Amino acid sequence: MVTKRLKRDFFNDHPKNVAPKLLGKYLVRETEDGKIIAKIVETEAYGGYEDDACHVGRFGKTKRTQLLFGEVGKAYVYSVYINTYCLNVVCHKKDKAGGILIRAAEPVEGIDLILENLNLKNKKYETTKLLNGPGKLCKALKID
Repeated sequence: MVTKRLKRDFFNDHPKNVAPKLLGKYLVRETEDGKIIAKIVETEAYGGYEDDACHVGRFGKTKRTQLLFGEVGKAYVYSVYINTYCLNVVCHKKDKAGGILIRAAEPVEGIDLILENLNLKNKKYETTKLLNGPGKLCKALKID
């Protein structure tokens, strides 16, 4: 499968405008163990100071949130519980802050790695539910 990397300009807009455009795009994760490709099927936009659900809206610019003000297209990964992480993509207009949470994806390549990372080897599973949640997605793709 051939995938083209999105250009950073793709993310130079308000997250609510970009989030739906990420649907159907591919997330590619390469590790020492191999490659995983997943199609993004659910996203959630967080729009900076005006959005109370956004880390910036609640906490302002802090050491933790400064990435959301930075270069668009970069990953913003944070922990919500001890071992649970969420993957976001920095996305905003110039001089703003924001991000897009990758809520769910569907496996395209590397399903054996996904099963191993989720401790599901030799267990029943539904392919479309393997990456249905930000925590599961990060665990399956070894993102922390």
